[in-house]
Amino acid sequence: MKDLFFVRRRGETSRITQSLAVQSDGIKYRLQYLVLDRTNPTKAERASGAKEERIEVLNQEFFLNVGDFIRVSDFPLPKLTREFIRFLKGSQEHGSES
Repeated sequence: MKDLFFVRRRGETSRITQSLAVQSDGIKYRLQYLVLDRTNPTKAERASGAKEERIEVLNQEFFLNVGDFIRVSDFPLPKLTREFIRFLKGSQEHGSES
C-alpha cells in the first residue's frame, strides 16, 4: 500500500497528539487512527530521574473500498476524518481538470 494522506494535531490538551495515516492500493483505503498521551511525573519523580513517557491511548485501523461513502460518525476522530474527506474531494477536482 502507498502512503496517501497524513494529518496530526493536538487533542484536548497539549499533552495529547492525534493522527490519521491513510494508505491505499488503489482498491482499498487503510485508515489508521492513533492517539498518544504523555505521563506527567511529579517534581519528586523528575528529581529521581523519571521522564515523560508516551502512552498509546488509541490505535485503530479501518479498511474501506475506494469510492465508498465515508460517514464521519463511523470513525473515532471526526475532525481528522473530515480533513481526509476534504483531501479526497480536492484530489478528485484536480484530477478532473487534466
